[in-house]
Amino acid sequence: MYEGVTEYFATLFQVNQDLVSKQEFYDKIMDKIQSASGYDDTMSFTTMSENILEEPYASNYINVYSKGALIGMCVDIMLREESNGHRGILSLMKELSMKYGVNKPFEDDKLIDEIVAMTYPSLRDFFDRHVIGTEPIDYNEFFNKVGLKVEKGAKVETNYILNGNQIIVAADPEKGTIFFNDSVSQNSFWHDNGVLPNDVIKKVNGEEVTLPTANSIFQKVFMWKPGEDIEVVLNRNGEDIVIKTTLTQSYTSGTALVENPNATPEQIALRKAWLKG
Repeated sequence: MYEGVTEYFATLFQVNQDLVSKQEFYDKIMDKIQSASGYDDTMSFTTMSENILEEPYASNYINVYSKGALIGMCVDIMLREESNGHRGILSLMKELSMKYGVNKPFEDDKLIDEIVAMTYPSLRDFFDRHVIGTEPIDYNEFFNKVGLKVEKGAKVETNYILNGNQIIVAADPEKGTIFFNDSVSQNSFWHDNGVLPNDVIKKVNGEEVTLPTANSIFQKVFMWKPGEDIEVVLNRNGEDIVIKTTLTQSYTSGTALVENPNATPEQIALRKAWLKG
């Protein structure tokens, strides 16, 4: 759980210090939920940590950076709620560091008991069910506490090679070409510039796109940012089409974590304490 809490701190710190917007932070939380969904959501985290060199635990260990961070988020929100916004997981870690230290390490198997003793009984139920136990976490329960909701079909930011996690290009090995697939229609930048499914990508910023060069070229496309000037040459039914423009933010339709416009004053206050406390 330690790695997960550290990962959570790194993510929360960015929004706390205004290095990213609140929506960017929410998007990162959704990314972690998406990433965690690829692993066994019923696996006990304590059992995994005790058997990390054995399967199936070893292959699920990387999930500590996704679900582990989400566990940290849930504990943080619970602490904020129980303390009327005054305590969070960071203050808890400070309290633990004062009690323990380099010369007095805590015992791993007693850490949860220690945390519960220092905080609130509600954390015992959470740890028993979701960390020691095998019950998946209902993240909506925690989002609701801070006036957030998961919205399907929302307008979400994406880049110029993906729609969320779905790549928008494909290869034709027989012809040796790379082309836009059907998903390009859901990418606002390319759609607004008239790109259609099956358009062959011939050149990107002067570089010829072939099967051997595609990987390195699309790595560069992945790093494109709004405001950059680009030139792409396509071929549609034998006719070349040149797109020479300045990048604008691209969007697609997806699932997003957003602020609930009907959130109560109490929910908004707890959200503020969580993000800025």
